[in-house]
Amino acid sequence: MIKKIILTLILALPLISLAESIAIIVPFPAGGAYDIVARKFARFIDEGSNTTTITTNVLGAGGYIGIQKLATSPPNTLLITSSSFYSNLKSYNIPLENFEYVSVLASAPYFLIGSVKKDLTCEKLKNNQNIFFVGTAGKNSASSIPLYMIQEKYNNFKEVPYKGTVTAITDLLSGEIDLTLITGLFHNRPDVTIIANTSDSSFSDVPSFKKCLGINKTMTSDFIIVASKNSSVEFLNRINSLASKFTNDKQTREYFKENGLISKTENLEKTKKTIMNEFEKTNDILSDVKN
Repeated sequence: MIKKIILTLILALPLISLAESIAIIVPFPAGGAYDIVARKFARFIDEGSNTTTITTNVLGAGGYIGIQKLATSPPNTLLITSSSFYSNLKSYNIPLENFEYVSVLASAPYFLIGSVKKDLTCEKLKNNQNIFFVGTAGKNSASSIPLYMIQEKYNNFKEVPYKGTVTAITDLLSGEIDLTLITGLFHNRPDVTIIANTSDSSFSDVPSFKKCLGINKTMTSDFIIVASKNSSVEFLNRINSLASKFTNDKQTREYFKENGLISKTENLEKTKKTIMNEFEKTNDILSDVKN
């Protein structure tokens, strides 16, 4: 009987080895926009191929701990992150060439939100000299940049850094902070007011920073797939192809539309150029608002 079990296991080994494993790192807490998109993408990969994906949340330093984790990870490891990736590379003097760039899944403006209880509006924010405490996903995170843009014009907005936006939203609803910045729309939340967005025009009836607060600077945040430097070209091309199929999937398109995300998938060569351009643009904004 034991010999028969051992023989069965040995015969099964070649079949088991055919199943590829992909690790996905999300440098933000579970439940946020990036975590949700990463897990949707992981599920899409699992359902469409002989692959097992393992998604792990690695928190800290506005996404930097996740970048460190990717740098020491084996091939077939992905990081799904935000535009904080660009500011982290700049802050810690990490060359772009240290990683491979698979795809920019989507982009979205940041949305400035408040709780319904506090009833904050554009006019109240512009004409009120009280201190407003604004939650961000962490110092030097992508969500810090729109706050720096506000602070350049208004000195009564103060940053409260969190490890991701999920906790910030919890504190917003409990009244611990006044405002926060998110990358997903909260149309189905009756307890949240969406005040303004960081694009150059109204977005789903939400006014721009310029119209709301008289701020001329704009920005969007990307949903980026970054890979380990040791990843093979074959692996990069396959994930890039899966990313394109994912963003064109009907359910993904519906989710993106509902949450204010715009698909941006391109081939590997164009993706790298996009990453380089966005890296320079983000750091130009940071230089402008901090000087």
